Amino acid sequence: VHSILLSGLIPETVYYYEIHYDDKAQYNSTYKTLPAYGSHSPVSIVIGGDVGSSDIGAGVTQSLEKTGVPGALIIGGDAAYDDALQACWYSWDLFLAGFEQFNTNVNRTIPLILTVGNHDIGWNALANVKIDPEEPPLYYVFFPQHLRVNADGVEIPEVPPVDERRTSFFQLIGNTMQLNLDSGYVETYQNQAEWMNKTLPTYEKYAKFANYHVPMYPAC
Repeated sequence: VHSILLSGLIPETVYYYEIHYDDKAQYNSTYKTLPAYGSHSPVSIVIGGDVGSSDIGAGVTQSLEKTGVPGALIIGGDAAYDDALQACWYSWDLFLAGFEQFNTNVNRTIPLILTVGNHDIGWNALANVKIDPEEPPLYYVFFPQHLRVNADGVEIPEVPPVDERRTSFFQLIGNTMQLNLDSGYVETYQNQAEWMNKTLPTYEKYAKFANYHVPMYPAC
């Protein structure tokens, strides 16, 4: 699995890209960067979760086309239902195939932001899980979603190695700060509260949105 950080991109700009491997162009598509803070351009963010590879999930994904082309898709946990079993890598193939078809239909790569759920990590909440760096859940392997952070908490413009990837992080989209949180599977509530108290003042002007797996007000 290869990951690369593309930096210095201009907001609200369409880029064409190709992926080359074994001296051949294996894939190509376009990607539109999202608005920066202060922009007056509208941006839609679609939030769902518990996707899997069922026909119902695929139908919901394809129905997104009726709402226009979203700027980003946030999956609120339980994406592929592999239960952190590396032998179940095909579950991620099936999960991503549904979005690949959607990307093809809208002729653009739509960014995915994944919060963590119990079926991504293989454990229920408050189980004091320790991630094995030698065989981590594929959620960690496939989706680096934040920059590397040094011992002083300063961001470094690098893709973090697998053993430094976190299950709570944030993304800035337009005038919003999307906080993607861990419902107690790997990171404790206390540590996340301390992280937010330290981080939020830096982004005081942004509208804050918290995305996480377990509903605060469940329907059942």
